[in-house]
Amino acid sequence: MNGSSSMPVETGAELDEVVVRVDEYGVLICPDGREPVESLTCPTLPVDGGTVFCDLGMGSDTGTARGHRIYIGATIMDDVPPAWVKALYGPAVASAVGRILSPRTSAAATSQTVATTWRRRPTATARALHRLMLGTWMRRYWPSPDDGRPWTIPDRVLIDLETAALAASYELKPCLTDNALARHLLRRSRKSLCDICRVVSATRGVDHRLAARLEGVLRTDLALVCEEAEDHGEEERVTELKALADDLDGGIAATSGGSGMPARSRASDHGEDRPKSFDERTVDAGVTLWRDTIDWGNNARGFFDTRSGAVHYDVREHDGMRVLRIEAPLAPGWSSRRRGPRCTARICCAGEEEPQLVPLEHNDGCMTGEIALDDEEGSQIECVDVVSVRRPRSPRTGARREQMCAEQERATRWAWQRVLNSDVSDALPASLVPEVFDADSPWLGEVTGAGGLMELGGSGPPNRDVMVSGAADVKTAALSGLPILRIQLDRFVLAAADQTMSQVEERSRVEGLELRVASITASRVVVTVMAETTIAKPLDVVVFNSETDAGPVATLVLVLAPDTERTLSGSAVISTRVRQVSGFLEMPKPLKDLDESLASVVSASVRAVSAQKSQQAWIDAARSLPQGHRLRDAIKEGFSS
Repeated sequence: MNGSSSMPVETGAELDEVVVRVDEYGVLICPDGREPVESLTCPTLPVDGGTVFCDLGMGSDTGTARGHRIYIGATIMDDVPPAWVKALYGPAVASAVGRILSPRTSAAATSQTVATTWRRRPTATARALHRLMLGTWMRRYWPSPDDGRPWTIPDRVLIDLETAALAASYELKPCLTDNALARHLLRRSRKSLCDICRVVSATRGVDHRLAARLEGVLRTDLALVCEEAEDHGEEERVTELKALADDLDGGIAATSGGSGMPARSRASDHGEDRPKSFDERTVDAGVTLWRDTIDWGNNARGFFDTRSGAVHYDVREHDGMRVLRIEAPLAPGWSSRRRGPRCTARICCAGEEEPQLVPLEHNDGCMTGEIALDDEEGSQIECVDVVSVRRPRSPRTGARREQMCAEQERATRWAWQRVLNSDVSDALPASLVPEVFDADSPWLGEVTGAGGLMELGGSGPPNRDVMVSGAADVKTAALSGLPILRIQLDRFVLAAADQTMSQVEERSRVEGLELRVASITASRVVVTVMAETTIAKPLDVVVFNSETDAGPVATLVLVLAPDTERTLSGSAVISTRVRQVSGFLEMPKPLKDLDESLASVVSASVRAVSAQKSQQAWIDAARSLPQGHRLRDAIKEGFSS
């Protein structure tokens, strides 16, 4: 999406009305007379001498359409008009604020209405502030629903880096003078910043869509971290940071092949760690299930399933007592091996001032807990509020909880539409602040998806996955020091249009796993996977996902058979006439551990096998499964069709 595209601007005589008035909190700035009120979709940001309220346009009517008339309200708690009032709203509103704050103003003159065009023609500061608020919202509240839909979760590290650079931009100097917010955003991403700079310097190339903006973000963030290190007298740190900045002086080369950027995937990992839904579990006959919803503001980002009604609880008899059982499903992709935050359920009962607290423990993809109840308590439960942050706000009950659920549903729909509608085919604008207001303009973290630029460690729990892109000499693995679970080969179909067949071998290899393109014709691509016996066993399978910019091409499952004494291999054929394809591999695993929902993919993969060795390997793999197993039947179906 190109940020320089024009926005429809209303140029008629009709003007916006901004009400400036005094109330108990100070001076309020109310565009269209609407009093600023904080909510999930209208977050706040402390600024010098006041607070701003920014409606992110997540309502069903406005969405994030280009040209959406933004709303930014504010409160002023200073005795003089802060500099940001003029920068944000223009001179007319600033003058009105000055008149109200003037000691010569009569007590009766506590409200003024100003006619202005600032919402139709927002200032650079207004555009930058709105985008900053959007970035901080995405890093804190991006939903993680386990509803089976392909869902892209933006990379938090890149969101942090870009938001920090934006917070330090010239456009926001009137609002944020000391760079405290920018430094806070970088606090947990400093190591990743340095790692990304090293990788970019080593490879000298990233996807052409990212190059210009990425360079600006990295340079700005390096300068911020270097400035802070100088303030603390960390001379060695300063030298290191300046060296990283010098290594970028040659510029970040833009490569059409996407070197240095993994292919964007719209699908989250719904593999072996995907939690079962409560409805899939065994429930005793006669036991009634109730549902509740995770309060996003009281929980860690990306930890829980954020769908409405995802939390389940029931009351049943156990050993002569009434027991409340609670289950809160985790977000898709949250591994049971990852240590999550400490969780508690707050049981709010009618007529009780203080909620009962129930510690929750990790259990089969859910956080679960139980508590004994009095005879009447089970029928008086108003809500079960699950929390996983240190200082949660009070539980919201009744109408306030209904409003919370409605807001979260709107935000989920907004995020889903953003995933579906995002267009990154063109280069991102280099400027952090678009020339026009465009809330749809993607972030670096959205373009790369959950894997990030290099899938280096991040601000959250350690990520076990490291994705290596481009040619085999990429040094990402060595620089990151993290275990590798997946590899990626970008744009491996390189046959010229006038060729009927290419014998060019493209390959990507890392840590005992290799993906190779053996041959290409006008209608098919033969891919081969080789794995060392140190990371795989005979009859293990690997999942290969291929896609183009237009969407997925194919998902194949390849079975590994002995090739040499130390290696295993498998091959398959992708039928496609698309010349540019990206793909990535998952780590080898036993066939029995493969998600049974991939049964149709297994059947198609068996049909795509041409080599006799691979056919025999599939037969042997089927025999390793018990009679009636879904995947065993899928293999038989593949051979019979």
